[in-house]
Amino acid sequence: MMRDENNTRNFVSEAFTSLFGVTLVVGLSLFMLGILIFAYPQLIGLLVAAFLLVVAGIVLYAAWQFWRIKREVKAVQNEWMVAPKVEDVERRPYVFRRITWIVR
Repeated sequence: MMRDENNTRNFVSEAFTSLFGVTLVVGLSLFMLGILIFAYPQLIGLLVAAFLLVVAGIVLYAAWQFWRIKREVKAVQNEWMVAPKVEDVERRPYVFRRITWIVR
């Protein structure tokens, strides 16, 4: 059985190295933030206000996306739910099929 010698990387050790690096950076950042909050207590209020602003922006963006999707769905629904004209049905009967809605 032939082995591919070009693929000798160890993905598990690379993943743990990346995980260690990320946890080290997050831990050091939290430690420095703790020192800054201890030195400047006003920083807590600024962080809470910044957090609220970011969350409010995310919620407003999500609401805008939902409104846009609702508008597009309503346009498609209005387009497909219109009853076809009689001459269209007679001219192209294979296009207009009866749709049965089953409601529980």
